[in-house]
Amino acid sequence: MGAIDFSTYKKNHYWKADYTFTKDGIFHGLVGWYTFQLSSKQQMSTRPPLSLHPEIWHQPFIPLKEPIQVKKGEKLQVKFAMYLEATLDGPLWKWDITYKGKKIEQSNFDSVPLSKQLLDKLQVH
Repeated sequence: MGAIDFSTYKKNHYWKADYTFTKDGIFHGLVGWYTFQLSSKQQMSTRPPLSLHPEIWHQPFIPLKEPIQVKKGEKLQVKFAMYLEATLDGPLWKWDITYKGKKIEQSNFDSVPLSKQLLDKLQVH
């Protein structure tokens, strides 16, 4: 879906992907994985089947607040954003899902502990 090159610093990263459902069912969210390219010959990945320590490394799950009923052949669009400096304790992730013309906006902001420093940084008063 996307790649982040940590050899050059960027505050924000954006990705977009389109999906087509292959069968009828209930859509709860997306599962993904990440791969770290350590050198031209070495990499580390959470791609299935997971060969890394499962208590430390896992595939991220990006949930929907409410599951949706889907049909085979229907399409879904996902837009991801990662803002590296939006919180004090790690990046702020935002994912917008468009399905049947309806946009579902979510983020991990609700899981971020709010502090005066964070609110000052975000300029929220």
